[in-house]
Amino acid sequence: MADILNELNAAKMAAMKAKIGASAETKDAAELRLSVVRGILSEVERDSKEKKPRGAIAVLKSEHSKRVESAKIYGDAGQTVRSEREAAEAKVVSEFLPNEPTGEELQHFIADYIGANGLSGPKAMGEVMRVVREEFDNFDGKLASALTKQILAG
Repeated sequence: MADILNELNAAKMAAMKAKIGASAETKDAAELRLSVVRGILSEVERDSKEKKPRGAIAVLKSEHSKRVESAKIYGDAGQTVRSEREAAEAKVVSEFLPNEPTGEELQHFIADYIGANGLSGPKAMGEVMRVVREEFDNFDGKLASALTKQILAG
């Protein structure tokens, strides 16, 4: 978590400097980036004070999802300016998320783990998902669950 916080704080400082030195054409982008980074830092700080903190990556994923969904809702409602802003914010947030493994990488990892440990049946699902969470900071949980079920069943 400290690495992400350091990265976010460095991004905040860089965004502040970029805003100061921005031309008229780039000032809006610099202000947007600074606003998003400050918001993320605020959410991570708020999360860390909770009884059961989710962690910086979970906060980033949540913030990214909110913005992607908002962009879609605004777009569907014909509010293109707001939709584009939400999409731009989502893009900034995504820069701080660790890369997700591809479906193929996830499938190989799950299959290898199940095979190496001789797991079978639905009771092994929890163990496999726990190991996937430990191995990958950022992954598609629905995909991992579906792959695990498929591999355990087959």
